[in-house]
Amino acid sequence: MSQPILNNAIVRILIDSKEPRTPVGAGFLVSPRHLLTCAHVITDALRIPENTPEPPSEMIFLDFP
Repeated sequence: MSQPILNNAIVRILIDSKEPRTPVGAGFLVSPRHLLTCAHVITDALRIPENTPEPPSEMIFLDFP
């Protein structure tokens, strides 16, 4: 059985700002301002190539399922 505090740390990464937003991956809160996810989840969410050399500056949309 999972702990309730761990359930609150799960983040769903969403693609773009249009409703309905489609989930493209997941992440986990590691601090109040930081989350951990895979790079390909971010590139999928932003619809940019996976081999983009510069860090993205666009906004990432997420929610807490």
